[in-house]
Amino acid sequence: MTGILDITGDIVTADAMGCQTEIARKIREKWSAYILAMKERQKTLYHNTKDYFEGMESGEIEELPEDLRQGRKKNHQGKEGRDVGTDIEWLDNKAAWQDAKTLIQYRRIDIIYQVWVLEWRSF
Repeated sequence: MTGILDITGDIVTADAMGCQTEIARKIREKWSAYILAMKERQKTLYHNTKDYFEGMESGEIEELPEDLRQGRKKNHQGKEGRDVGTDIEWLDNKAAWQDAKTLIQYRRIDIIYQVWVLEWRSF
């Protein structure tokens, strides 16, 4: 992908299949930025991120980072939450993700036919 397309200066988005350190490196080599969806396939990155944001939510991480931005809202079906953190020094193997600067967690809880459905995404 990055070898065929001229992505210089663009913001490249990719689903979880594209969440690979090699792809991130190639995107940055083209002077582009990236937003990559992550799933459990990237075990360390996924679990570090999930544990970090869940720790903030549960109170396990008592001192919230100064850079944390949170958004919460209710809709007719349930609730949404967004957490954005730019201090990612705590992230294991951070150096593998070239120039990574921000992690985003998105959670949505919907009530569908009286059943709670949780959607959890990270970027």
